[in-house]
Amino acid sequence: MALRAIVNSLDEVPEGLRGEYVEITGTDPNRGRFRLNVEPVEGLRLENSEALRTAFFKTIAKQSLELAGVSSSLLVPHVAARLAFDESAGTILVTDNDGNARIADGSGRHMTPADLVLEMKVHPDFAGAFVDASHRPAPTGGNPPAGSKKRSEMSLEERNAYVAQHGFADYRKLLD
Repeated sequence: MALRAIVNSLDEVPEGLRGEYVEITGTDPNRGRFRLNVEPVEGLRLENSEALRTAFFKTIAKQSLELAGVSSSLLVPHVAARLAFDESAGTILVTDNDGNARIADGSGRHMTPADLVLEMKVHPDFAGAFVDASHRPAPTGGNPPAGSKKRSEMSLEERNAYVAQHGFADYRKLLD
């Protein structure tokens, strides 16, 4: 099923995307129908399916970053570039460099945009964008705290919590 800007009924939308649509109200000629809740992208018409996907992915990226406490427009393109719409399942997927769906954990669950943002929080290329310099924990120097897990053994949530508590410098000192 193709992603559509306006539908007559939410029954026309895959269940996983129904929350992304809002009812059209007021004096709009489409009143009573539902529209995909996206922010327009300058220069692109939402009637075009590629433009609609671009706007939708940017909106999802922005929402995921805001939920993580970041409102950085700098990161929106990085998140949006990793999103894909699985038409058969009606879901949003996070993809790797080759366009394959990424797996979030050992259970085989697909990575969500929120998972991607958590991963970016501890990635050396993006971590600095998530914490204001005045709120960063001071590096402790030396070795990481005793009893810490290896980075490769941590879940995304554990990585995020570790960086919030100890700082990114200490996270990098952990063994892989």
